[in-house]
Amino acid sequence: MASLGSALEDLKANFGDSVAQGTAAYVDQITLDHPDIDPAVAAADGQLAVQAFCDALSSTTGQDDKPN
Repeated sequence: MASLGSALEDLKANFGDSVAQGTAAYVDQITLDHPDIDPAVAAADGQLAVQAFCDALSSTTGQDDKPN
């Protein structure tokens, strides 16, 4: 399961702040598809969704934020 932990860490890093590459790509795409969405709101939504996903997956697989 170490690879799952690494993948989750990578995903969280890609959405770590409003200018991280994952956040930026998400904002670019969602605002292209839905121009009425505020980019700052989209960035926050993307970051929160990724954090919630990682937290939920970590809790169901026994992964946590501590390095192995």
